[in-house]
Amino acid sequence: MSIPGGRPYDLRHPCITMWLNVGVPVAEVARQVGNSPEVIHRVYEGCIYGQEEAMNKKIKVELGWPEDLA
Repeated sequence: MSIPGGRPYDLRHPCITMWLNVGVPVAEVARQVGNSPEVIHRVYEGCIYGQEEAMNKKIKVELGWPEDLA
């Protein structure tokens, strides 16, 4: 049986990238793939996009701040 794209390892990078882009915490991604969070940050830092605003919103919600508070 063959896997689309070649070897299972060939799917590692797209999978890690997808997990990071949907917001899976770096520590959890690292645990799942057997790397340190430092390695994940170093190798994949460029693919984590658009998350700052979402994380800030989560912090505001947790703190009970109004949405429009800058």
